[in-house]
This record gives sequence, C-alpha cells and structure tokens, in this order.
Amino acid sequence: MSVTKKSSNQKTWILLDTCSTHSVSNNRELVHDILRCFQRDTLVILMNGDDRIFVHTATLNIFPIKVHFDEESQATILSLKDMANLPGVRIVMDTNKEWAIFVCFDSKEKFKFSQSASGLFIITQITKIKMLLMDTVLWKWSLKTN
Repeated sequence: MSVTKKSSNQKTWILLDTCSTHSVSNNRELVHDILRCFQRDTLVILMNGDDRIFVHTATLNIFPIKVHFDEESQATILSLKDMANLPGVRIVMDTNKEWAIFVCFDSKEKFKFSQSASGLFIITQITKIKMLLMDTVLWKWSLKTN
C-alpha cells in the first residue's frame, strides 16, 4: 500500500489491502477493547520513511477482526487474508463489471470497497446504527462508498 501524505480524512478510511499481512487501525471510533499487547505480539511495520511500531491491539466494531492499533498510523487497513478467513465470507471481484471488491457474508450482507483514484480499495463514509438485541447493545456499522 502506498499512502505517503497523511490527510485529515484518513481517520475515516477503511482500506482492503491485498498485500498487507496484518490488519491495523488508527480510529478509536472503529474499534473496541483496546489493550496493550505483550512484547511478543508487538507489530513493527517497515514503510518508506515512516516505520511504525504497534503496541496495542483492538477488535473492529464492524467485522470480528483483531487489529493492531495506533492513532498515529495512516489509516484503517484490513488484510484481505484476515477478511477472507472470517466465517461465512466470500470475496468477489469482477473487473469486467466494476473496479471494486465485494466482501459478501452468508447473512446476505455485502460491503463494497471501491477503487479510489490512487488505486486503493476503500470505504470512506461510516454511519453507526445502535441496535438492541437480547439485552445487549450492539453496534451495527453501515458503510457507504463515495
């Protein structure tokens, strides 16, 4: 992934990256259960000029994925491997129809990651909807692309 300049809207970005080996986030609104990780679980990402050490983990609110967390990192970046390993998930891309990656769940929910002008597959607008289910407050996140 190549995001060189950090812009203010990167806090709202959720990227689906085919080359990332780990999922990371920089936005407290997108995660819960932020915990300091053991030294053996620390993640060091080597990038061009901006190496990052992640000493916290968290769980995403929208997908049940454990991510490394650092508010100073570039964006929320989801590894395609992590997404594909979720139970009941199918990932679809058909460039004859559209330059987008769809993450489809058995529950019929579908999330569209559209290709940005820079070639990244991204969701940019997030709306959270509070739901009550069996006396537990859950957050359902609906995602919309540009």
